[in-house]
Amino acid sequence: TPAPPTYQVNVEYELTKDGWEVHNLQVLIPVPGEAPAIASAVGETTYDKRNGVLAWTVGLVDASNASGSIEFTTAAAGSADAFFPIQVGFGAPRPLCDIEVPEVLDAESQQPRHRFAPFISVQCGVRLRIFW
Repeated sequence: TPAPPTYQVNVEYELTKDGWEVHNLQVLIPVPGEAPAIASAVGETTYDKRNGVLAWTVGLVDASNASGSIEFTTAAAGSADAFFPIQVGFGAPRPLCDIEVPEVLDAESQQPRHRFAPFISVQCGVRLRIFW
């Protein structure tokens, strides 16, 4: 029986807008089978064997850490399609689009709430290129 193909995978991020920052960037990459061999990574990695997911986490992405990557090798995937869908989540200290929240009202009384700190947490799916 021939050995399964080996994939060398490289996933990158890049912050493209000056003055922006994101917190707790987490990229979840399906990697079925055995744990991948991590060659290099900015941030932290963990492998959940039960769910077959590699979690790549970068605590802060800002001007000082505007780009980064993870590179790993695995023979577990039958094809490149096994690495999808990739899930991406992150938080930001301010909205990442041009919106303004002038006040926050209590749902019942409709009175302004004075203890409001703007924070947005976004979960989204993205399509990333995989190089092997």
